[in-house]
Amino acid sequence: MSDDWKRRCAIALLLAAVFTVALVVRMTYRSERAAAFEQINPYQSFIAHRRAVRMLEGRGVLLWDDTDPRLIKQIRRPPGYSILLAALYTVTGPDLRTAQLAQVLVDALAAAGVAAIALWLVSWRAAIVAGLLYGLSPHLAVYATIVTPDAVASWPVLAGGALFIAALRRRDWWRFALAAAGGLAIGASCWLTAQGMTLPFALLAVGVVVAAPGERRRAAATGAVLALAAIASILPLTVRNIAVYGVSVPIRPGLGVTLVEGLGVYDPAFPATDGALLADEAVRFGRPDYEDALYQPDGVERERDRVRRATDAITARPIWFAGVMLDRMRLMLIYDADGPAGWPDDTAYVGTTEQSVVRLVQRTVFHTWFIWLLILAGAACLVLRGEWRMALLLSAIPLHHLLLQSLLLTEYKYTLPVHAWLFVIAAATVELTRDLRCKSTNSVP
Repeated sequence: MSDDWKRRCAIALLLAAVFTVALVVRMTYRSERAAAFEQINPYQSFIAHRRAVRMLEGRGVLLWDDTDPRLIKQIRRPPGYSILLAALYTVTGPDLRTAQLAQVLVDALAAAGVAAIALWLVSWRAAIVAGLLYGLSPHLAVYATIVTPDAVASWPVLAGGALFIAALRRRDWWRFALAAAGGLAIGASCWLTAQGMTLPFALLAVGVVVAAPGERRRAAATGAVLALAAIASILPLTVRNIAVYGVSVPIRPGLGVTLVEGLGVYDPAFPATDGALLADEAVRFGRPDYEDALYQPDGVERERDRVRRATDAITARPIWFAGVMLDRMRLMLIYDADGPAGWPDDTAYVGTTEQSVVRLVQRTVFHTWFIWLLILAGAACLVLRGEWRMALLLSAIPLHHLLLQSLLLTEYKYTLPVHAWLFVIAAATVELTRDLRCKSTNSVP
């Protein structure tokens, strides 16, 4: 047996082991939460399910059969998740529990994908650590069992980031194909949730920064291909929104609601929930019918007013809002929540499993300072080894999400891709310990 074949077998065994661990953890959570299926899945899950069933009945995929240009509530959510469910249902039949199982399986594959990225960019030791951190993470495991697009949208973001790094590493024309594939992957995530809409431009900027002086034009061209591919994949949604509903938004309306309710978490002068916002607008505008729905009647006009109201408050108190942003970043980086707190902090609390071995590992790694020690040590390792460019590339998606989401209403589910990349950084710690061990050995007379 050749050395290359042995290496391939070792890699396959490593990835299979990571997949198995991740699957066991997710299936454990799924089993323990099975009796409360309808409680752990929000109303959004059942809306997506009903829309998927309508698609299978031939009642529209991108354009609904019940389209009313005045009711922009119908495009409040991107259609990608319902399309995905409909595709799954053609094989399994319309069943949300089956969709949950499929989601769990693919998220376990994502753990193997994270291990593969760490293997490619760092080392096989890092691959083991990164894959196990993803597989054992209680947050990622729990959100994989919730039948919403949040966990699903993190997979193409992960793929898009990896493809862009691969594109930057090539000098031939394949770099443009890889960049285009990365842009399409990020665009696909936007059909699920809108959080990745500005990510291609952030990756373009980081790609130029990390490029060597003579390679910056090449990196800019590669990033431009990524951005154009992402725009092209989102364009059908934008055209639909403008042509049918007269709403000039790239993916979905709702920025005004998000901004106002996000401020309401910190300032009681603003409503913090949909119900409070509806009641507030009914009084402010003297329109009792505004209390019936967020986007009808006069959905476009009300959204503009919400955006204007929020931006006026933000620009009037920039220092206060900077503190709000920092607190939102804190929420996005929680690993050790001890119990439910006030909303939205309670979105970071997921609890541990009843399975004793998994619970012990989770409490040791994620409910202490240990996970942050790994992340900081991994970042230090990359910088000390002269790989600051790699450190910045791995940090691009976490930094983008931290900055973007801290401007808006933040829930933990929006930041799942952040942790996948932080785990790759954390895994680089094993190389620091190896370097220190080698240095110690070499220093012995």
